[in-house]
Amino acid sequence: MTKPHRRHLDVLCNYHDDYVALGTEFLGNAGGYSGACFWKVHGKKGTFCLRRWAKNYPTLERLQYIHAVQWHAQTEGFCGFPMPVETLEGMTCVEEGGFYWQLEPWMKGKADFLKNPNTNRLVSAMTALAEFHNATQTFPILKEKGTSPLLLEHEKTLLRWTDSRLAELEDRVGLDGMAGSDLFQDVTFISGLSDSDGPAGTEGWQIGNRVTIPCKMSIKSQTRLQNAALRILPRVRELRRPVLTQVVRKSNQLMRLQPCLYDIHSEHLFFEKDRFVGFIDFGSLGNDNAAVDVARMLSALTGSQGKYWLTGLAAYQSVRPLRPEELAAIQVIRRSLMLSMAIRWLEYIFTQSHPVMCSTLLVQRLERLADILERV
Repeated sequence: MTKPHRRHLDVLCNYHDDYVALGTEFLGNAGGYSGACFWKVHGKKGTFCLRRWAKNYPTLERLQYIHAVQWHAQTEGFCGFPMPVETLEGMTCVEEGGFYWQLEPWMKGKADFLKNPNTNRLVSAMTALAEFHNATQTFPILKEKGTSPLLLEHEKTLLRWTDSRLAELEDRVGLDGMAGSDLFQDVTFISGLSDSDGPAGTEGWQIGNRVTIPCKMSIKSQTRLQNAALRILPRVRELRRPVLTQVVRKSNQLMRLQPCLYDIHSEHLFFEKDRFVGFIDFGSLGNDNAAVDVARMLSALTGSQGKYWLTGLAAYQSVRPLRPEELAAIQVIRRSLMLSMAIRWLEYIFTQSHPVMCSTLLVQRLERLADILERV
């Protein structure tokens, strides 16, 4: 029986030797939470990334849809993403060990916008998003008009988290959630976790070339996490009803649909100096209105700061003008996105219905989300 940690070598046998001849490096989950794992592959034709998709996701049908959209975008002239390499049999993925795998060119540049933000980078990224939407709007889908799936998802979330349920969570975080309490007993913490680190089996966490055993959160980290949650919860309770009203109104409107990236984070956006290079991670690709991507990218890059939000929106519209109903939807999505994201993270961390893996990166995300909600 093939050892699990050598599965990637079996997968690479499906590709031409020139792609994979010079060795591999395990990258773990690359800082993500999807369950996917990655290897850096060195070949005679350059450097590549081998992705092992999460268990049971995506299905083969969905993966074929993702690759079809990518192929369509490239034929329409947009090449700002790594296209999967074909196997010796002409396939874009491999099934091995109960997982789907794909090999793709290594993305040049760095996903460092938040460390080095500036207007030129923002304009370049928003322009590229508009070009991607122009390239994918001709992709054939079953329904060219419909309700926004994202808005319907946000509507369900905001309806589910009633004021009384939010109050219970706030009490739990504020009273039982004092630093050092039993609330954090099932939370393991990796103090040095970065975007390039990941799990090394079931016993440790790979950081660079060493393996670190997850430990209990420090009192300082618990306090930071608790304080961020206590800043977020009052804003969620205050904004939930008015935002829910706006979401319900918008979710009842028919809008034009097309393939959208859907799940956009700063970690997915690569730059070389001030030039946007491309997107990675199409795992959440789905049919929705382009306003969803616009709102997500602006939120990721501007933190909802008005001046930069308007600059980014103007850059997008210089390439692909938005309709009045789409402009209105962006403002609704901006608010509902922040609320839904906050609820999701707080539910993940504090409900304790499952083991929680926490890190400095996650604590920083919660603190940044609290900053944004206080400005919304």
